[in-house]
Amino acid sequence: MLLFSSRRKRPDRPPLKWIAHGWRQVSQWLLAQFRQAPYGAISLAIALVVLGSQQLGLLESLELSVYDYWVRQQSEGGLLHQQSSHEALDTVAEIVIVGITEEDIQNQAQWPLSDQVLAELLDTLQQNSPRAIGIDLHRDIAYPPGEVQLAEALQADNIFVIESLIDGIPPPPDFPVERVGFNDLLVDSDGIVRRNFFYATLAGDPFYSLSLKMALALLDEQVGNATQLDISMGNVILPTLPQNAGGYSDIDNAGYQLLLQYHPQGFQQVSLTDVLSRQADSVIKDNIVFIGTVAPSIKDTFFTPFSPIRDQQPLMPGVEIHAHNLNQLLTLIQIQQPPLQWVSVGIEGLWILCWSLLGGSIAWYQRRPLLVIGTLSLTTVALVGLCGFAFSQHFWLVLAAPAVATFLSLLLVTVYKVFYYSFYDPMTRLPNRTLFLRRLQPLLQRSYQRTNVDPKANANNSASLHAVLFVDIDGFKSINESLGQEGGNQVLCQVARRLQRCLPNALMARVGGDEFAILLPNLQHSGEATDTAAHVQKLLAQPDSSMPQMLVITVSIGIALQHSGSSYRAADLLQDAHRATHRARQLGRERYEVFARGMRTQAVSQFQLEMDLRVAIEQQAFELYYQPIICLKTGYVAGFEALIRWPHEERGFVSPGDFIPLAEETGLIIPLGQWILETACQQAQHWHQAFPQQPPLAVSVNLSGRQFNQSNLVEMIQATLSRTQLTPCGLKLELTESIAMENVNLAIDQLLRLKQMGLQLSLDDFGTGYSSLSYLHRFSIDTLKVDRSFVSHMDVATEDSDIVKTILSLGHQLGMTVVAEGIETAAQLQALRQMSCDYGQGYLFAKPLTAEQASQLLQQPKQW
Repeated sequence: MLLFSSRRKRPDRPPLKWIAHGWRQVSQWLLAQFRQAPYGAISLAIALVVLGSQQLGLLESLELSVYDYWVRQQSEGGLLHQQSSHEALDTVAEIVIVGITEEDIQNQAQWPLSDQVLAELLDTLQQNSPRAIGIDLHRDIAYPPGEVQLAEALQADNIFVIESLIDGIPPPPDFPVERVGFNDLLVDSDGIVRRNFFYATLAGDPFYSLSLKMALALLDEQVGNATQLDISMGNVILPTLPQNAGGYSDIDNAGYQLLLQYHPQGFQQVSLTDVLSRQADSVIKDNIVFIGTVAPSIKDTFFTPFSPIRDQQPLMPGVEIHAHNLNQLLTLIQIQQPPLQWVSVGIEGLWILCWSLLGGSIAWYQRRPLLVIGTLSLTTVALVGLCGFAFSQHFWLVLAAPAVATFLSLLLVTVYKVFYYSFYDPMTRLPNRTLFLRRLQPLLQRSYQRTNVDPKANANNSASLHAVLFVDIDGFKSINESLGQEGGNQVLCQVARRLQRCLPNALMARVGGDEFAILLPNLQHSGEATDTAAHVQKLLAQPDSSMPQMLVITVSIGIALQHSGSSYRAADLLQDAHRATHRARQLGRERYEVFARGMRTQAVSQFQLEMDLRVAIEQQAFELYYQPIICLKTGYVAGFEALIRWPHEERGFVSPGDFIPLAEETGLIIPLGQWILETACQQAQHWHQAFPQQPPLAVSVNLSGRQFNQSNLVEMIQATLSRTQLTPCGLKLELTESIAMENVNLAIDQLLRLKQMGLQLSLDDFGTGYSSLSYLHRFSIDTLKVDRSFVSHMDVATEDSDIVKTILSLGHQLGMTVVAEGIETAAQLQALRQMSCDYGQGYLFAKPLTAEQASQLLQQPKQW
């Protein structure tokens, strides 16, 4: 007999520590995401619903189908490689099935078999010294002839028989109870045998299954202590199958059960006729034998998840299932190969929750459908792979429940995400414009209705003022260009967090790219709104190490107020706050302004002007006027400055001071500037042909900041000169000092490229900007233009005369010509000539002229 150690121990679990550790890390990450993102609540709810559905048995059939699939994958080197009985017994013993076939029944012409035939069968088997014989045939009554012979054959101590506890069918009369086992087949609700019922106690009396009786006898062992959770067999403790194990939800778990592990290769089978004819002696000798019917007509077959023959329907005779049970018990008790195990309900719930969170996180963080599909596919492969690997290591991890939780979480979070992004900003997590207006409108409506229904309500309610603050980050475009989009997004998130810390209970929203709105309800007086605006500006202006490059943020704030009793739409109130912000930016930024009704009128007028401007550009409804530039040495016309005029049908002539800044702000200056350049070049070419002179007449065209910063400016000018056939010397480009100093290095490169074309370049309004003289010599400038503000006061202010004299001296020393603008009196002209000024223009010579008037001036040259 075999020797056993006295220490009881459970079967060694497979080395899954690295899986547990990895899954623990994933779980911790997912739980952290659950606390930070709103998808966590949805994922948790889905996990609870799926877990509840599983406990109610709604997923049992699906989970058991997955279990059946894993079982079918077992083969040599497959998922469940179970060792055979001869390895357990350390002998050459194998399990052999003596199956009573249809042919055997026809040959005997009797069913059940007579006692004589069964006795003859046992005698023949005993001649081959079998280790044990298990009879899966009920013999509680005699089937003559041969009753005495069968009783004698059953006296052998290696024979085991069955009884039926459910049907109440006893074993053969006077058979020793220590060799009687009950029929241990358990059929699930779907008619499939997946469990082995091997031990039970009733009123203190133990009951053994047929396979367990045979295993204990073969190994000379006995059943030890039995608790509600496990049972000891020899020196091995086996956990029993609880009610909610694996995919089961509500099963009859009386007694002690194991999940049945089928032997991958099955067992050798011979027929009754083979044994009686002595053709199976070599197969039976020294092996374990089971006797039972395999004839389909007897209907002793059961559906199982597995069949050793791959292309055969998984129908297995009961005697073969007994053989699998015995093989499994021998392996468990002797070799201590672990049985198929499961996790607790708590760990299973965490397992489902983790996959639910993973599905929700995929939907929440992945924004492209292809990435969602790809990530979900990888997740599915990972889930199936983990469950398959765990099954190969004798662990049953549920697959259907986490798969359902993953897909449901992904679906519902996607739906929620669509809804969420409709009302919230995905980056700052603040409400968006739509949700802000939806929450603001009822407040304004209630305030209006309350005071109109009860006029005394306004007097009794001191807090009757609502305010909206519109916060706009100053210079955010420059921040985005210098720090990149990621840095700009970081700034926006930081501003949102600071605003929330500053006003934790206020309703705020991100209503534009770098624009935020804040609702201040029920104020006592308007001063609270301005105080809050000042506080917000002060807080945001504080340096913060978390900001990129210790950035200092300044904001412009517009304030719009709604008093109780005044009707107001939420969109109008927000728009008024926006208008006030625009006014604050116009007045110098980093300030706040309270909305006044004049701003709305101005905004409407500005909007209408913009619409008219677009139409005018499309229809080219502009005119170019030309102001003469006089050579102060000769007194004759040396060139013209092209000045745009807009004759509006209703407004009359619109001042360039009104529509040029608007065109610059809206970007319309690009097509407008193109038209000015094209028209001026055409006129200059016409004058060159009509009035040839030396040096040739030059027309000056002003460039705006947007035009000058165009990357294709040089190519555009070259194309214009080519179309109009104007030589480069006939065109002079003017840009202001502030434009040149906005980006010095870019200006130097751009001016150099223009100069290489042969164009003349002029720096307009010199002396009014903030340029550094150290850069002036690096600019490829031909002409400096003295601003009219200095020239117009030369005859009354000596300091202006000194400034003009300094500019003239500086320009001449740098090899530049100088043009004085705004000459209106003879005294100013005389003083400039004494200072050796090169050119001049102003009303003293002529106002801006139409092209026709300028041509007449050239036809009848005048000397000043």
